[in-house]
Amino acid sequence: MTDFSVISSLFRYLLEESKKHQRDNPNLYYVTDLTQCSHKRVLSMKFPELSAFMNFEPAVVMGILVHGGLEKILSEMDIKVEVEGQKTVIDTVTETEYIVKGRADAIVEGEDEKICIEIKMSRSANNIPYEHHIDQARIYNWLFDADMAILVYITPTKLVEYGVKNRATDDEILNRITFIRAPRYDWECKYCPFSKICPDSKE
Repeated sequence: MTDFSVISSLFRYLLEESKKHQRDNPNLYYVTDLTQCSHKRVLSMKFPELSAFMNFEPAVVMGILVHGGLEKILSEMDIKVEVEGQKTVIDTVTETEYIVKGRADAIVEGEDEKICIEIKMSRSANNIPYEHHIDQARIYNWLFDADMAILVYITPTKLVEYGVKNRATDDEILNRITFIRAPRYDWECKYCPFSKICPDSKE
């Protein structure tokens, strides 16, 4: 056991997790695809190794560990965690069928209410909740037919949560799939692992 390494074990775990998100269906979209640059999805399919590399950035690893810790606490409270959902939308013009998949960090179901919980770690509490997180919450409300999504922010200075009751529509989902936006948000290129090989990069 003298050659055991926690970092190596974590590396192997994250590598295996990244492989689970590689897709062979070009009409499959994850919720995260709909809240980021359209070309990032294309490049991540073309260069999956670069996508996997992002999981080893320390800030990303911290976020994964925070997710895991809070999800464990929620599960011990008999709350469902890592809940997967899937819906199909059809472009009536081209008759193309698209599959949208997502995984909520947790879902709380009462007698007359369903709530999605999304855990977010941020280096700063400034300007939260972020626009792309609100968009993601709205899409989760659509995907799971939820009444509300709660964005839980864990930062070095704050522990806060925000409720998002608005729900995306089928038309909005189709628009996010078919209308190319590169980048979708002004700041994306700065943090994108594909910026050096992307013709649309603003960096």
